[in-house]
Amino acid sequence: MTKSRAKFDFVFVCLGKDCKKAGSNDLYKHYSKLKSLPGSKNRIKVIKTKCIDYCKKAPVLVANNEIHFHATENSVKITEE
Repeated sequence: MTKSRAKFDFVFVCLGKDCKKAGSNDLYKHYSKLKSLPGSKNRIKVIKTKCIDYCKKAPVLVANNEIHFHATENSVKITEE
């Protein structure tokens, strides 16, 4: 029997000038709070980034290799495993 690896969720939140104006600081705070949910300890990593060059589609975040334009708090679902 093999052990399954824990799934890790990486969320990169752009904190460039245009994304900040569009609310990316609030997105960063929201996804950072998800780290404290039951079952998510050491499984979610939220990372601040500088501009990622999608300014006209701000705010932008990247979660597990998927880009989310005009991101909201509901753009990424963090699932429990």
